[in-house]
Amino acid sequence: MMGLPADMFPYPGWLGAFIFFRLFDIWKPWLVGRADRRGDADGVMIDDLWAGLFAGIATMAAAGVAHGFFM
Repeated sequence: MMGLPADMFPYPGWLGAFIFFRLFDIWKPWLVGRADRRGDADGVMIDDLWAGLFAGIATMAAAGVAHGFFM
């Protein structure tokens, strides 16, 4: 997309964050799944916190790729 205005195709960070959160909340990798296996109300909340943290990191990495920081 060289030569096009940057605001014409912005990185949809809010959409990426939502998709990454849902992915980690459903997939339940590593600490997310471990918290969910506690089986109590705290485990449900903690698994959402871990999924949100992982989604934030993945969103920042995707934004870096989309904006060319890692290229």
